[in-house]
Formats: sequence, C-alpha cells, structure tokens
Amino acid sequence: MSYRFSLIMLASGALLVSAGVGVVQKGWAQGNKTPEVQQQDGKGGDSPKDGWKQAKPNGQPRSCISLTELQTPIVRDDKTIDFILKDGSVIRNILPDSCPQLGFEEHFSYSRSMNRLCSTDVITVLVSPGLSRGASCGLGHFQPVTTPPKEETH
Repeated sequence: MSYRFSLIMLASGALLVSAGVGVVQKGWAQGNKTPEVQQQDGKGGDSPKDGWKQAKPNGQPRSCISLTELQTPIVRDDKTIDFILKDGSVIRNILPDSCPQLGFEEHFSYSRSMNRLCSTDVITVLVSPGLSRGASCGLGHFQPVTTPPKEETH
C-alpha cells in the first residue's frame, strides 16, 4: 500500500490529520498544560529538563494509540517519543532502532489507514528548511509511563 504525502504545516504548529497523513511540528507542546513532562533542551546532562529520562513503566505496553486520545507528541531523542494524551497521561514509544535526525529536527510525519497510530506504522523525519523528507523509521510499542514529580523551586 502506498501513501501520498501531503504536508501542510499550520501556523499554530497543530497536528494535521487529513487524508491519512499526520504531521508533527517542533514546539507543538509549548503552551499545553503538561507540567510533568518537559521539553528536551538538547544539551544533555542532568538538568531539570532531563526528568523525562526517569519515567517508569506503568502498565502493559499497547500496540496502538487512538489519534482521538492524542494531545501532544514530544520528541525526546533519536529513539524516544512521548505521546501526551488528553487525560494527561504519558505513553512512551521507544523506537526499535535509532532514527537519524529525529531528536535534532523534532518534526515527523506519519501515514495511517485508520484513526490510530500503531507499532507497525512508520514515521518520517521532516528536515528543515522546507521540511523535506528524511529517514523513515518504524515505531515500537506504546508503553504507559509515570514521570517523577517536578521539584518545587522557591
């Protein structure tokens, strides 16, 4: 089965789900109320923004997630995407193999035939400028996770 990619980026950075194509734009999570999950700063180390690395599995892995549940995907690195659901829970997808430039670009597209994203689906990194197509990589299973509470600073 082949898909025709029609990439349309919205000024708001919203996810476009139309004609079987989804596009995720860098910074889409900004402004959403997800205090327990923070954007990666790309600098490494043990900064507060590295708290995502300490997430623990919480329940059984899932093969698919419904796109109607999805609020915000956050690319963490070349192998890790956290999907924030509308109920505030976090589903982590660790790709079976590293996906070149995913962590740097933080943009990806996917195609699907139903209203869900599954471990058998493939994402394609979108490379700036112009969002040309980069590497295509398979997804892993969707693992619910809990993240450590955010430390209070006074």
